This record gives sequence, structure tokens and C-alpha cells, in this order.
Amino acid sequence: MWLYIGISNGEILMKRKLLAAVLICSIVVRLTAAEEVFDAAHLATLGSSLKPDHITLTWTGDPSDSQTITFRTSAGVKSGAIIFNEKAQSPSASNKMAAFPVKLESKWSSKGQGSCILWSTQLKGLKPATTYQYSIKADGPVTGLFNFTTGPAPTGTVNFSFLVFGDSQSGNASKPDYSLWHDTISNAFAQNHDARFFVNMGDLVEIGGDYSHWNNWFTAAQCVMEHIPTMPVQGNHETYGGSKKSGPAKPSNFISQFPLPQDGPDGLKGQCYSYDYGAVHFAVIDSQEKEESSINGPILQKQADWLAKNLATSSNTFKIVMFHKTPYCSKPGREVESAALTKILCPVIEGNNVDVVFNGHDHVVARTHPIGKNQTDPGKGPGTIYYIAGRSGSKAYSDVSKQPWAAFFHNPKDQPCYLVVNIHDRTLTIRTFKADGTLLDTYIIDKT
Repeated sequence: MWLYIGISNGEILMKRKLLAAVLICSIVVRLTAAEEVFDAAHLATLGSSLKPDHITLTWTGDPSDSQTITFRTSAGVKSGAIIFNEKAQSPSASNKMAAFPVKLESKWSSKGQGSCILWSTQLKGLKPATTYQYSIKADGPVTGLFNFTTGPAPTGTVNFSFLVFGDSQSGNASKPDYSLWHDTISNAFAQNHDARFFVNMGDLVEIGGDYSHWNNWFTAAQCVMEHIPTMPVQGNHETYGGSKKSGPAKPSNFISQFPLPQDGPDGLKGQCYSYDYGAVHFAVIDSQEKEESSINGPILQKQADWLAKNLATSSNTFKIVMFHKTPYCSKPGREVESAALTKILCPVIEGNNVDVVFNGHDHVVARTHPIGKNQTDPGKGPGTIYYIAGRSGSKAYSDVSKQPWAAFFHNPKDQPCYLVVNIHDRTLTIRTFKADGTLLDTYIIDKT
């Protein structure tokens, strides 16, 4: 049976095949991603139009029986709708629910103000491990046909993989070029089309308060974000205002565009959150105390207290924690920030037997030895692995080096990279690839 989510009436027959839609969209994105597709001519709508775009899948509820879908239109659109059904069925009937509009505004001191509408709704009561196909209607224009797959049932053996991307920022505040981000995510998804979702480890964009960067970031990631959910991590660049020099601000564009679980501490909901997928418990932390202390106070201790309770209640086979800045840095000048993370977060992480911590920020691939009680213990028994995920965008560093706690280190100056994490029964495998598919590192945690 078809289900209909929307506030407009009528039934839409979707005739386009998924493969054709993906191929056409891939061509369009490839032509535009390398360009600065946002320009002054689109200021009034932030680059949006009547036709839905920036289609984003996230989870705000249980991944096994729900799916949150968000999309963007220009401000003049009056209604939005999601039409979906199980992929194996044909369109025969429809039900209606409201898709609630949220107005997003962005102000730039030198460019004036533009606005668009973000539409978001949560599909509920879905079947676990089931593929659905959907389309989006806004007033008149209708998107092509896309699909998503719900998560597995909470019980039982589950095998799946997901993608992890390091910093995707452009590296240039005045030039929002996200072509390398497009190439990296497109290549990763093409080689791992069975991935269930992806994670970006923060610093998605160069200037979080400049919507031209977000516009081009979303354009570059189209034809992946419509098909698998993204559960992103906030980075320090998401807190930057209209320019890096304007100082930190609340990451409002990040929060608005990515509806995420709201189980985090007050004042940090959507920046700190958790979810379960199969045998894995995921917890996401906001590591930007330096940037946000004037706004939210000492956020690390608040989150450490939350994390301790969150991890203690999980009985999942694997526990993964994610945050942007790393306790075990590879770049000079970041020792003070790292020490604060090591002091406040690491005892909670290691005391609750977290298997892996994924980080970004340093733009290198660096995997520690197993670490417990804040001491390195190379090759001797269990511990927590801290894994910096490299870079998926344009920005690379020269002043980085392998540190004593690193079991593997690679500086991806030549090209971006990505991680593929696979869970098979009680075995977790991390593989890191260059954007061209070259294997860099493999690490296995076997609990059989």
C-alpha cells in the first residue's frame, strides 16, 4: 500500500525508474559541484527554487521503524508532500499526514539576507529491514524516485556496513568549492552501495554561518543523501559566523538542516545524541567547548555526565563514540584542547568499554593502539581505539606527524579518503580507502 505524507491533496503516480533518476542526477551534480553554484542572483531564496532539493535522510526515532526526511524549497512554496510505499508494491492507495515547514534565515553582512523553507517529517510505523521508494512534491514540481531501507529489528543477528568521512570543508572561506567532497562521497557510495548510512565527522563546511557553503555542500552530496541517512557530527567550523573572523556562534544552520535524536543534554540537543543500529550503540558528542563556552558554558563535563549514563544503559555488542576534535592529536598547537578531552571524556569512554572512538579535525588517518585508563598499551589486551578519519574535502595539512600512540598513520595530502565500517555477527572491521579505492588500513575487532 502507498502511504502519503503531505498537506496537499491528490495522488501522484511515479513512473521514473530509480536507476534512471540516479544516473541523471549524477550527471547534473557532477557538472555543478565543481562550480560555485551559489551566486548573488539567488540571494532572495538562498539558491533554492520551487522544486524540492537538499533532500536529506536522518533518524530522529528508531531506525528500524521510522525515517525522517528533510528537503528545501524557496520561500513561496505553500505545501510539501512525501509519497512512499514498499518498493515491491505498486501505487494503489494513499494516506495523508502534515509535513511541517520551518523557515531558515541566513544573514550576511556584505550580501544582505535570503530565506528558504525547510520541510521535515518523520515517517513512522515502518517495517524493519524493508526498502521503501519515495518521491517529494512541493506545490507543483515533483522529484524523481528515490529509495531508503529501514534499520534491522532490535533483536537478532545483523550484518551491515556504514561509511565514515573526515572533514569535508572547502579549505577556502571565500570560495565554496565542494567538488572534492562530491568526488569522495560519490566514489565511496559507488563502491559500497550496500552501506546503510554515512557519518561526516565535522567541519562539513568551511564557514557554518555562510549559506553559500551549505548550498554547495548539499549540491555536491546529492544522489547519496537521498538514499542513505546521514548522522553527522558537528565541528568547530559549523560554529563560525558569517566569516571566520566574526567569532563563534551557535551552529544554527547545522541544527536546522539535520533533524537528529533529541536525547542529549539541554542546550545541546541535536549536537549531542545517541542511537542504536543493529548490534551497535552510537553516541555523538559536541567537542567544541573552546568555541561554545561563551554560549553554553563548560559543555564537555555536561556531556561526560550524560555519556556515562548513556553508555551504562547499553547492552549492545559494540559501542562507538564520535566527536570532532581528537584526544590524541597529530597536529602541533592542539595539545591543550586534546588534554581537556583526554581528562574529561576518555575516562568515561574507556571505563564503559567503548570499542572505537571516531574523530576528525586533524585531517589525517591515525589509529591508536588499544588505550585504557588514558595509557597506551600496544598490542596487550583490549582497549579503546581512537581513529581519526582523514579528510573528504579539499583541506590538507603539512605540519602533522605520527605520534607515539599511533599504530597506523597516513597524511592524505595526495587525495581525500573514507572509511568503511562493517559489522558481521560479533566482528567489527574498519577499512580505510583513498578516494580512488586504494586500501590504506584494515583493523578488526573480533568478539566471537
